[in-house]
This record gives sequence, C-alpha cells and structure tokens, in this order.
Amino acid sequence: MQILSAFIENPKEYIYFSDREPGEKLMFLLRRHPITNLGWIFTTLVLLALPTALNYIVNASDLALPVEFGLVTNFVFYLFAAIFAFESFLTWFYNVFIITDRRIVDINFYGFFYKRVTEAPWQNIEDTTYTQSGVLQTIFNFGDVFVQTAAEQREFGFESVPQPRKVYDIITDLVAANQKNE
Repeated sequence: MQILSAFIENPKEYIYFSDREPGEKLMFLLRRHPITNLGWIFTTLVLLALPTALNYIVNASDLALPVEFGLVTNFVFYLFAAIFAFESFLTWFYNVFIITDRRIVDINFYGFFYKRVTEAPWQNIEDTTYTQSGVLQTIFNFGDVFVQTAAEQREFGFESVPQPRKVYDIITDLVAANQKNE
C-alpha cells in the first residue's frame, strides 16, 4: 500500500496536491516515520481502556448510579478516543514533504481547518543538513532534514522522515543539477 508509506519514490499520479504546476513531476513524497505514531496510538488505547477501568471502580465502590449514566459516559469516552485517533491519523497522513523536479513543498495541516503550504524552488536553496539522534532514530533509520533557503521562509524542517541521508543526498544532487543548468 504505497499510499500509506512514509517514503514514496516516484509517486503515482493519484497523489495530488493543490499547488502542483502543470507538467511538474513528483519525485518523492515523505511523511513522518510510522514509528512516530506510537504516541497517539498508545494514548488512544488508554482512552479506550479507561471506561472499563472506571466502570470497575464504580461497581467496586457500591455507588448506585443509573445504567444510562454508564452508557452515556462510555459513549463519550469512546467518541472522544475515536475523534482523537482520527485527527492524529489525518495529521500524520496529510503533513507531507514533497520533492518535485522544480521545488520542495512542505504541507502542514493543523487540526481539521488550517493548512500551511511552504515551498522553495531549487535555485533558492543554499544549504542542506540532516540529523539523526538517539537510539530510536538510529535503529529505525529516521531523522530530520533541514533546508536553508534564500526565500521568505528561511528554513524548511522535514521532521522525522525515513532515510534522512538519502533525502539529504537527493536534495543536494537536485540543487547541484539545477545550478549546473543555470
């Protein structure tokens, strides 16, 4: 399932972003590494287990609460957990870094109703660095790639992307090819 991958090389044509220029070729689509989802997945599991634990505590304490109270409380917890998980998944899925033959594009979604798109053409890129720190990033081969530009947005941060060395190499090669063509 390429659509759910965090590192997609030569994405298929069904991958679309609204600011794509005519004839622009998508080369890479990057998301945060899937291991970064463990935090919200664990939180969702805790939220799903909480009603059972609370029901056990209420039943053990001999509180006489109506059955409807327990049903409504459980429904609210499960609804909240589902909304939290859905929003967290959408944030991971739609926060993407796109490398095209003309530019890099950083698309960030915050919540359900706010989107920020930042881009830099290859001729504006001045410097690229990457970092991998910690045991998890080393074992699972993910890290951060930073791109310094001469544009209004001075620095792009591709956070927690898979294979940061490869992303770094791709960007520096494309910048060098663009400078050679000028």
